[in-house]
Amino acid sequence: DDLLVGQSVVAIGNPFGLDRTVTTGVVSALNRDIKGVAGNDIKNCIQTDASINPGNSGGPLLNNRGQVIGVNTMIITTSGSSAGIGFAIPGAAVQSAADRIIRDHRVAMRQRPAAGWLGIQVASHAAKEAILLQYSNSTNQQQAGVLVMNVVQGSPAAEAGIEGIHINNNNNNNNTVTIGDLIVAIGGNLVEQEQDVVDDFRSRVVGEVVNLTLEDADGKRRIVELRLAGKR
Repeated sequence: DDLLVGQSVVAIGNPFGLDRTVTTGVVSALNRDIKGVAGNDIKNCIQTDASINPGNSGGPLLNNRGQVIGVNTMIITTSGSSAGIGFAIPGAAVQSAADRIIRDHRVAMRQRPAAGWLGIQVASHAAKEAILLQYSNSTNQQQAGVLVMNVVQGSPAAEAGIEGIHINNNNNNNNTVTIGDLIVAIGGNLVEQEQDVVDDFRSRVVGEVVNLTLEDADGKRRIVELRLAGKR
C-alpha cells in the first residue's frame, strides 16, 4: 500500500534458464489492468522497467528493504525479450489468494462464460470477390464487408433474418445463385475480412447482444440486433 511511482525495485528469477538472476529498476506505474496470455484480465498490476524475461514469471519483485511487493507475471514486447515494460501481481493479491488456498485446501476457479454463437459461415475475401463478380446484381463488384455463405437453421442469425447464398434449382438444370447478406460492421466497427468476424466473435459470450450492419444483394443496408446463443 506504500508503493510509489519511481521507487526502486529488484526482480529475481531464472531468465532463459539463468537461475538466481537479479535485475533492478523502478516502479513505472501502479494499478495497471492488463490482459494475460490466456485472455484473462489481471487487475491492479505493478508496472516496472526492471528487466523481466521468459523465466522470470513467478519470481519475486522486491523493494529496497527486501520485502516482496509483487510476483513477476508478464511483459509487453515485440521481440520476445525485455523492452522495459514488465508487470507484477501485487503482493497483497498474492497473499490473499494464498490464504484462501491454505484455508479451503483448493483453488477456486472462476468459470469463463461459454463462447457466443451466431450460426453463420462466411467467405474468404478472395471467394467473396469471385462470387460477387459472377453472380451479384449490383454494379459495384467491390462491395465492402464479409459475405455470408450459409446460415444455420434456428440459429440467432437465422432468427434475425440474415441471409446466406441460395442455389435455385431450375427445371432445365440451369441453376441460379442468389447472393445473401454482407456483414459490413459489428457493433459499429467495420469489418473487411473473414478473420475480422472470427476475431470479434472469439471474445463474445452466450447471451451477449450484438448489432450487425448488413448489406443485401441490392446494396440496401440495415441494422439487426441479436442475442448470441450457445454453440450447438
